Amino acid sequence: MEKIYTSADQLIGRTPLLELAHIEREERLEARILAKLEYLNPAGSAKDRDVRIWWSHGGTLYGECPPRLAFLSQVLADIPGGHGLKSIHLNWDEVAAVPDSPLAEEHSYYLVYFSFMAPLFRRFHMDDETWFEIDILDTWNMTVTHLGKRRGEFTVPLPGKPYMALRLKKAERSHCDDAS
Repeated sequence: MEKIYTSADQLIGRTPLLELAHIEREERLEARILAKLEYLNPAGSAKDRDVRIWWSHGGTLYGECPPRLAFLSQVLADIPGGHGLKSIHLNWDEVAAVPDSPLAEEHSYYLVYFSFMAPLFRRFHMDDETWFEIDILDTWNMTVTHLGKRRGEFTVPLPGKPYMALRLKKAERSHCDDAS
């Protein structure tokens, strides 16, 4: 039997490797294929400089973590209704969400995240009466680019970079008079 660990910090740096022998055989490869068995877990099991696991014991954030968390925290704070998000399905290559609150008006706010996908545009089919303010959120560079207002059927150009998001917010009525 393999070693049994008694503490989670004993597992740091010991991510298991699995040889994918069936693929090696099927593809008649002479090379070994190894898969590292872990999942996307940003900062979830990061080791602090004091040799402790950050998620279980707390710790100090270093480098780019504090400003990134502040940027994302502000995006979340701006969600109407103040209760967070619930996921919806729009397209296969994105994660989309709307406010998860009875206080938020239905169909008034959408947050669409493309993760490592890098689309060049996104088409939307909204009603002809509702104007939306469109923002591109660059979650890597922590910037927001305002693209103006759109309604009905429209296409939003995207920069073709990973870690981008779109935010569509229903525009206030007084701000729609000058929209094109």
